[in-house]
Amino acid sequence: MRKTFIAFLVFSIALIFNTQTALAYGIFTGGQTGYDISFPQGNISSLPSSYDFLVIGVTDGRAYTDNPYLTSQVYLANGKLLSLYMNLNAPVGSTVQGNTSSPKSCAKSDKVCQAYNYGYNAASHSYSFAHSKGAISTLWWLDIETGNSWSSTKAINDATIQGAIDYLNITGAGAIVGIYSTQSMWNTIAGSSFAPIQTTTTVTPNWIPGASSTNPQLICSQTITANGQAWLTQYISGGFDHDYACSTQ
Repeated sequence: MRKTFIAFLVFSIALIFNTQTALAYGIFTGGQTGYDISFPQGNISSLPSSYDFLVIGVTDGRAYTDNPYLTSQVYLANGKLLSLYMNLNAPVGSTVQGNTSSPKSCAKSDKVCQAYNYGYNAASHSYSFAHSKGAISTLWWLDIETGNSWSSTKAINDATIQGAIDYLNITGAGAIVGIYSTQSMWNTIAGSSFAPIQTTTTVTPNWIPGASSTNPQLICSQTITANGQAWLTQYISGGFDHDYACSTQ
């Protein structure tokens, strides 16, 4: 009861002090439904049906890119619970330059240390961009998929993910950080034993795709990360990504 009251109080304060876009914290109630949108939806002006929450992607498919439609999409979250997500990948290509030298001081041969910095700065980039567009939430998701570039060395991938979590969790307004992936992709990229660490929660929220549109709650018992707990499941219907809030929080 006390936890519920505190969540309600935080929600109310967020609405009072963020009157420009009326965005609230990412606190779900079991059984709520919502949508997730990002750059593929473009300048969308409405969604097909009513919804309790919205998840918006701030990247354009990979780390260090920006969703060019974020400004217009943020308005769809007006008065709704909002959480944000960013795509992530291991250090690759031109984005490596200038993004692996801090916050940690790394030896030239220490690719794991450099990967941590890369993830940390990728999250900083996305957080700053989102904040500049009025997209504010204390719940962020990392989109971890094999469609993006990852190292064959899991320690490098784990460091990249942990770096992003540390920025959002510690520097970026103390956000809780969840993981969007499938168990198969997570095991391939990060390894089944990797349990992300953060200061705001002892579990890692999991957002799990592949749910049934008729019974999206059925996969709420699944987990992705070693310390995971299913918070959202995702299913596709009518050409849109729909999301269902599990009741295990």
